[in-house]
Amino acid sequence: MRALIFSLLASAPLLASSEECYGNPPAYLGKPCIRSILYGEYFFASVREDGLSYAIRSSSGNPLSGKLIEPSDRWRPGFRIGFGSHLAHDSWEISGDWTYFYSDLIQTVHASFASPGSTYLTPIFIDASSYAQILGGKSLQEAKEQWTLSFNAITFALSRPYYLSRQLSVRPQTGLLAGWIDQDVEISYLTSAPPAGGGNDVVAYQTMIQNDTWRAGPFFGGMMDWYIQRKFRFFGTLRAAVLYRSLHFNQTQVSVGNSGGDFRLFLRDASHRLQPWLDCQLGLAWGTFFRCSRHYFEAGLQYECQYFWHEFESRVLCQQISNSQDRSVNNLGDLSLQSVALRLRLDF
Repeated sequence: MRALIFSLLASAPLLASSEECYGNPPAYLGKPCIRSILYGEYFFASVREDGLSYAIRSSSGNPLSGKLIEPSDRWRPGFRIGFGSHLAHDSWEISGDWTYFYSDLIQTVHASFASPGSTYLTPIFIDASSYAQILGGKSLQEAKEQWTLSFNAITFALSRPYYLSRQLSVRPQTGLLAGWIDQDVEISYLTSAPPAGGGNDVVAYQTMIQNDTWRAGPFFGGMMDWYIQRKFRFFGTLRAAVLYRSLHFNQTQVSVGNSGGDFRLFLRDASHRLQPWLDCQLGLAWGTFFRCSRHYFEAGLQYECQYFWHEFESRVLCQQISNSQDRSVNNLGDLSLQSVALRLRLDF
């Protein structure tokens, strides 16, 4: 009996060290005070999308040959807030978060008057009749685009860590994603009469595009934690999904000063389809326990990229074909959102 007591006392330091939480989140189960998680991210994001080119800049004399003009990359702030809980059952962990981002980009380009056949700016969102008049006696002196995007996403996830070693773990994850992306694009073109007079009466053209979408569905993925030192770790996440997406589309085009009279075109559509989604996160974090290991704090830097296939819908009228105002080509543009975030986390 005395030998058994001395054996337990001798092994006590080893038992204590095995209860340390370094590199081993399930050790939270040995600390019943730590059950809840709060985390937040403040990030700067840049968003890009196909199908937003609104003019062609050319000096070769061919109006359809040159450089496409589209909105420049600009970084805007956003945030993500979330919560979670360490479950007592088999080390499972649940979490949920909300992400919000808003972007408003305006870009204007100018060109001097060009004689017929040497247009420097060629409009893309324009009808065939107005396009023919621009080439016939005037050129485009100003093209402007304003693109606003509002992004909201809510996720709920369930994960469970598996440990390849004390410093390396993988964490399969599954959950639900719901997202809303609302976009408004306003494009305007202005022309002026040539110095010697002549030409015709097309003076202004405007296109307004509205895309309102929502999507929902399950996602699957995994996370990795690699502790390079006692308090520092690299982490990465890869998630993918095929979501059900609903789109409401409106496009209005207005011509003012057309020789055949002012007119307005209305294009509307609603579609429901499956949309692939991919999310990748990479980062470095530092964390420590405090208050006698009853709380845990972590701060990290994170890079994230999300990709939505066929997110933006628009229609381009066949401007290079005479008398083709009723003919159009549907465009479906992919959306990518990349961000750099400061991530803070508190377990208690």
